[in-house]
Amino acid sequence: VMSSGAPINRSETIDLDAVSVVSDAGCGADATLYDNDFETFFDSPGLAPGWAVTIGGVNGTEAPATILNDPSSAHSGNGSLRLTATNVCNRATARRDIFVPESNGAAGPAITAFVNIPSAPIGEGGLRFFAQSGETVNAPEGVGYQQVIMCIPPKYIGRRLTIEAFADGGGGGCSDIAGEDTFIDDLEVTTDPTCPN
Repeated sequence: VMSSGAPINRSETIDLDAVSVVSDAGCGADATLYDNDFETFFDSPGLAPGWAVTIGGVNGTEAPATILNDPSSAHSGNGSLRLTATNVCNRATARRDIFVPESNGAAGPAITAFVNIPSAPIGEGGLRFFAQSGETVNAPEGVGYQQVIMCIPPKYIGRRLTIEAFADGGGGGCSDIAGEDTFIDDLEVTTDPTCPN
């Protein structure tokens, strides 16, 4: 724990009893990704469990990343991830680790998601993963929710990989822009026949 840059020493004892592992409908059906559809809320708006959210700031202007509890913003259900670029030089991101699944016959490992960029922004939004060589998939703009597919090279099967959803201002002179939103929902770690196995 840090306070003004100085560590705080804290000692606590926690006793646990009668712990059980259960299935919960709010956790989603994808065993490799907790709350892939952003339906589990800690508060509204709040953070989805497992996602590390970065609020990019430039010249005092923040680029927020939030989980919305709003069916009008979601692809399905009530929840979605909203990333907003507010400056040409800032970026809103949400990252999490996944485990890359085995190929399924001719279908190689992939990440799919539904992405909505409502207008034609200055910047861009989409998905990427980080490894020795990363890949970025940008989403189409101004056409509502569209499914994007990001193939994962088979050499990462069975390994942990960091994925990131992002919205950025496109780079340039670091001037403020009207908030440009990217919405992401129904993300799935899966296999796809268009991906190498």
